[in-house]
Amino acid sequence: ATYARKLAFGARAFGNGDVGKLVAAEGRFRKGQELMRNERFLEAWEQFEEAIRLYPQEGEFHAWLGWAIFQSAPASQKATAAALEYIDQAIRLNPRGETGYLFAGYVHRASGHPDLAREHFEKAVECNPGCTEALQQLRGDRS
Repeated sequence: ATYARKLAFGARAFGNGDVGKLVAAEGRFRKGQELMRNERFLEAWEQFEEAIRLYPQEGEFHAWLGWAIFQSAPASQKATAAALEYIDQAIRLNPRGETGYLFAGYVHRASGHPDLAREHFEKAVECNPGCTEALQQLRGDRS
């Protein structure tokens, strides 16, 4: 799935003549993911925003920005709403990618909407039957 995403991403950038922007955006995106792993959510948020500024057509960037926003203030309704807007944009840009659905599932579950969470985890599995995170969440629902 990652390989296919990179191929599609590169083909779009090459076709648009945006290779330099693509490379810079991908660098910001990777830096944001590393910051997320280190729970530096606000710094990650900035990296994902910059990736989107450079290359707004990539749904994965929007999904991760939404996730960073949510992680920065998970108890905030305002942060939750903003996060879901970015995640919804990610799904619109890439309806076959599991990341947006997975993050939406996590946000909905944390927000007390288990039915919406389940729907999104199921969509993540439809997009990628090997999405172990979504499968684990769905298995946990049956316990």
